[in-house]
Amino acid sequence: MIRNKTVVTEEKFLKFHSDMFKQRTLPSVLLGVIGMVIGLVCVVLGILLENLLILGICVGAVFIILFGVILFLPNIAKNNAKKVFSENYKGKSQAEHEYEFDEDGLTVCDGKGQVLADGEYENIEQVLETPTDFYLLADVRACVGFIVDKNGFTEGDAEQLADVLKKAVPDYVVLDSKK
Repeated sequence: MIRNKTVVTEEKFLKFHSDMFKQRTLPSVLLGVIGMVIGLVCVVLGILLENLLILGICVGAVFIILFGVILFLPNIAKNNAKKVFSENYKGKSQAEHEYEFDEDGLTVCDGKGQVLADGEYENIEQVLETPTDFYLLADVRACVGFIVDKNGFTEGDAEQLADVLKKAVPDYVVLDSKK
């Protein structure tokens, strides 16, 4: 049996969402710059090819606007994560989760002992391991999951949990700390 007690603060929750965002998207600055360059090329081509002036300017403007918005996606995602944290934890600054892992699956309880989730490892779509945490994702697309702090083990340790999760969850990813 492996046991863990994790305190999820807003900072830890935002780091989880930031890591998830980085894992699933190309850097927004890169996409934004590429799109804006394509937009400028369309505008210039439209001007140079007089018979395509209006089309070039319109297509170029659309690219510049759409990809310009992409530059702001990280901030939009962060604000959304703050809202979700506030709604999920009802204005509290932190929440305590207690985890029990065994051969068959895991049980997640809140700080008061109420079961939040109980199930087999097959319900976990992906595990992301960071230098400080494990992210157990039940729904990868919606970024729904649990944060397990590597410093929170009361029984067992991070290496033991990593071994269990690597065997039980086919999609196990170790995130580079520089990402």
